[in-house]
Order: sequence, then C-alpha cells, then structure tokens
Amino acid sequence: MEYAAERNHQSSWLFTSSISRSSANQLVVINGEKETGVTTFKLKHEIDTGDILLQESFPIGENETAGEVHDRMKEIGARLLVKTVQGIVDER
Repeated sequence: MEYAAERNHQSSWLFTSSISRSSANQLVVINGEKETGVTTFKLKHEIDTGDILLQESFPIGENETAGEVHDRMKEIGARLLVKTVQGIVDER
C-alpha cells in the first residue's frame, strides 16, 4: 500500500504517502538524505496544498536501499493513517 485514503466526516479525504511520486524513495537514497517521512493531510484540488493532520519522520540508514525505505514507509504510513482516522473519530 503506497497510498491509502479514508473519507472523514466532512467529506474530505485523508491521504498518506511519503511523497506523491514512486521515484521519490529512490531519490532520497540517491541524494543521500538522512531522513524521510509520511504525512496525512486533507486533500485539496491543488497538489500538496492540503492542511497537514499528522506527520512522522524516520532516519534513513547509511546502507539502506530505496526498497527498504519504501517497505518501512508502508508500515509507518499505515500506522499513521490509523492514528489519523482514530483522531477524527475521537473528535466527533
């Protein structure tokens, strides 16, 4: 699950992804980035303009591959999505 979405009570979408393009995981590794992360946010019509709901970053290991980063990102993103939806439910 690279992307996941759920509708909230205001008919907005929650979306989680570390980045909207599949090559991004490769780029963070190639560019030697030390950290990446995932974000849940409300979608708007324009790209990357929605209000941020939750974020979680994590370090990239020195010898970690893009595939390994992707796999960790899927797990972290799934947990963050559940936490975001639970927060919305709790606010009702």
